[in-house]
Parts: sequence; C-alpha cells; structure tokens
Amino acid sequence: MGSTNDDPLTFQEAISGQNHLEWRAAIQKEYQSLLDNGTWELIRREYIVPPGQQVIGCKWVFKTKANKVRKARLVIKGYRQRHDIDYHDTFAAVSRMDSVRCIIASAMLKGWKLHQFDAVTAFLHGDIDTAIYMELPEGFEKEGYVCQLRRSLYGLKQAPRIWYRCVQRVLQSNGFTMAQSDNCVFYKDNCVVCVYVDDFLVAGATTHEIENVRRALQLDFKLNDLATPRSFLGIQFNFNIDGSVSIHQHQYIQKVLSDFCMEDCQPKNTPMNPKLNTRPDEEDIDENSKDRYCSAVGAPMYLMVGTRPDIAFALGTLSRFTSRPQLHHQASPSSMK
Repeated sequence: MGSTNDDPLTFQEAISGQNHLEWRAAIQKEYQSLLDNGTWELIRREYIVPPGQQVIGCKWVFKTKANKVRKARLVIKGYRQRHDIDYHDTFAAVSRMDSVRCIIASAMLKGWKLHQFDAVTAFLHGDIDTAIYMELPEGFEKEGYVCQLRRSLYGLKQAPRIWYRCVQRVLQSNGFTMAQSDNCVFYKDNCVVCVYVDDFLVAGATTHEIENVRRALQLDFKLNDLATPRSFLGIQFNFNIDGSVSIHQHQYIQKVLSDFCMEDCQPKNTPMNPKLNTRPDEEDIDENSKDRYCSAVGAPMYLMVGTRPDIAFALGTLSRFTSRPQLHHQASPSSMK
C-alpha cells in the first residue's frame, strides 16, 4: 500500500488532525468491509473459551496512496500470538522468479495470451483454524464484548498460509494441477496460472481460456483486472511489436541508487573493475560502514536472481568480504554498475 508522508500514526491523530473527515470516512469504510466479510462475531468477555485465553489487541494503520486516496487498515497485533495456541503452521509458498520467466518465454513462443489480476483484500479470505479473540477496534468499542475471529485478518501470523490454501483450493477445484517444481504454479490444458501473494499471472492459448480463469476466481474473490501484465514479482515487462518481450527491473534499480545516494552515477561497461584489490591488507572499517557495505552488496542480489545474471561473479567476489570488509573494499559496490 503505497503512501505519502505525514500520515497519522494513531487513531486519535486521524480523527482530530488534518483531513480528519477523509480519515473518518476511510475508517468507516474499512470497518464496514470487515463486518460485511464476516470477519468476527461479538461475544461477551466472560464467554471466552477456554477461560483465561488472551485477547489480542489491534490497531489502525493509515496511508495516503499516490492518488491522494486515504486508506485505513485494521491490523491485529500478531506479534502477541503464541505458537500452538493462537497459530500452528505459517508457511506459505512463494512463486519463483525462474517460473515467471519460463511462463513469459513459453507464452511468447506459443503465441499465447498473457493477463494479470490481483485479489482485493486477499488476507481477509479464509476461515480461522484456531480460537482467536481480539479487542474491538478503537472507535468501535462495546463494553464487555470482544471479537472472536471467524475469518483471516491482516497481521495474523497464519494469514498468508490461509490465503494460499484458499487459492490452492479454488484452482484445483477448477481442474488445475499444482506444479511439482513450484507450488505457486498451476496448470491444465492450454492454461497456466502463477500466483504471487495476491497477484495472478495467467497465460492462456486463447482469450476464452483466460476468461474461464477470471470467472472461476471471481466466484470466491473480488478481482482487479490489470489486463496485460506490466509488472510481476518485481519484474517489469515491455512487449514489443515483433511479438517478443523484454524484462527489466528499472524501478528496483532506481530505488537502490536512491537508497545509496547514487542517482547521478555513470554506467560502466563491465560489472566490476578487473583490477579490484581483493587482498586483506588494509585497516578494517567501523561497524556502521560494515553494515552499509553489506547492504550495498546484498541489495543487487535481487537483480542478479531476476534479470541480471551478468553481475553474479562481481557480487560473489564482493560477498567474500562481508564478514570483514576493509577500507579499499568500500568503493567496490559503488563501482559495480
């Protein structure tokens, strides 16, 4: 959920500060959507089973999106959950970058159609598998009552797993088979679906195949139709007139450059200076500089895995010094462009 600065940090700030009318409307909209979803039911505090079961708090999170729309989200304080009491398994599969590249390349070779959807309020889908009690949201308290969760909610440790299980059930009930190599890829004749959290990348032989997937998903989830994919799993796509597609991660590159104050850097022809001094023969750097060096080496690894295998050797070389970088190593990540 993208945001701008100066968003309220607390409920009281939201309802009494600048733009309070818009924030009040956003809060009411979110609260009503949770009620419509059947997220909880109210019970008397003395009816909690077993007696003494903890009641977890919640909080409002406020964001102003890039289009200036005010967004309020209710988040349970999942850090207070206790293993084997409030939750059990939390693992949720995540799609692999090589799966995305393979699906895109295969679709281009076969002349298939590509389409993208995302699910609205994904983590609010699915039934809770344990007894979880939550305090009523600030602004909607009712003396003597608490919420017993019936549906998943943002902040729950098991929320990603519950959502993934919902998607898996829907796709498999519609004839899709889960790929053995990637549990987020589902396929059947003339159609492949790749799932990344709440995003769906669909490749189909015809528009009819893609429409069938859309209808199947919409029976259980509310979808945003994003049409031809432009970005998925942090990879951006450019579809060319000749039927080919190019992939890149320019947005991530610009973010990394901004994080390290390198927006004005000049590109180099090779990822690393071939004359780089790798000998540990100088003074060790301080802890703050060491952390910055490790961050500067780690950040491009996402690029290496996604679209830039050409920087793999350079990163591998620089990674050898993350435990004890020295003065002459500091400039090395900056020179890798």
